[in-house]
Amino acid sequence: MSWLAYILPYLPPLISIYLVSTSKLTSRYLKQLVRSINTPNPEIERNKSFIEEVAMDWGERLGFLNSMIVALFSCISISSPQTFDWAILTLILLMILFIWMLFWIIPQGAGDLVTTYTKYTSRFKMLNSTLCHIILWIVNIILIAEIAITQYYTTYSISAPK
Repeated sequence: MSWLAYILPYLPPLISIYLVSTSKLTSRYLKQLVRSINTPNPEIERNKSFIEEVAMDWGERLGFLNSMIVALFSCISISSPQTFDWAILTLILLMILFIWMLFWIIPQGAGDLVTTYTKYTSRFKMLNSTLCHIILWIVNIILIAEIAITQYYTTYSISAPK
């Protein structure tokens, strides 16, 4: 196998980690976009900070849902017959995490994900959105581990004498 065949499967989780890591930069850009809205409506001008919070909250929610759904499909697509049991185990783990996070994220009000702390985050003084980022890091590290296991067992089964 060429080196590209070994590296290519790692790109989606590595790119996801990069995007999660740089999302604070995009949040600043989003804030700047909302602040630069020029409108004669005084009601909008008074509520720009709330509009910022809602826009950033929606971005966090959408980014989290997209990343988790991609991770669920990725763990199956990278498996091979030799490692199907690892893929199922990873899928179950990710599904439990995904469902738990959905039940935690959905009830939060508009803007709360990026402005508040809950029982999970208040002890460490981190925003709820920061917990989402940490969860996505963990999910992608799990995917990287599954890719490594898949490549190890696939390579071992191909090179083993018959």
